[in-house]
Amino acid sequence: MSLNDGGTSSGTFTVASGATLRFGGGTHNLNNVSGVTSNGRLLVQSGMVNTTGTLTNGGLLEITGGTLNLGGPTSTVDFALSSGTLSGVGDLTVSGAATLTSGSQSGVGHTILLGTTNIAALTLDAGRVIENHGTATWTTGSLNMNGNSLVGAGRIENAAG
Repeated sequence: MSLNDGGTSSGTFTVASGATLRFGGGTHNLNNVSGVTSNGRLLVQSGMVNTTGTLTNGGLLEITGGTLNLGGPTSTVDFALSSGTLSGVGDLTVSGAATLTSGSQSGVGHTILLGTTNIAALTLDAGRVIENHGTATWTTGSLNMNGNSLVGAGRIENAAG
């Protein structure tokens, strides 16, 4: 299912395994939306998706363009960022696999990685923190810790052990 023109949503999105809910343009405001029963993919392809409250997703959260602006705590099983921006004050907790092949992360929230992470290229703006609690592999490409900011840098914290 594709949502292309923006709008405001609340309640629960259920995305079946193998299916995709695609945000493809406009500004989408997800007010306390949960995808906890989802085993499919929530895809931010273009436009802006703003969340408030807690967002819980049981499948893949993927950003291939546009911006996902987290206004509250967000958790997902798997996460992929290949273009576009993850932003906001909310923390993103990924319990499974994370793939960061390009794109940027900004805002003061943390990206908390508990599983296996593969990084090819990434830009971190000032204030953004990646907390690695699992196994991370940097395969190739550039890691820009200064992002687009003139004040400070993003950072990666590798947990003990």
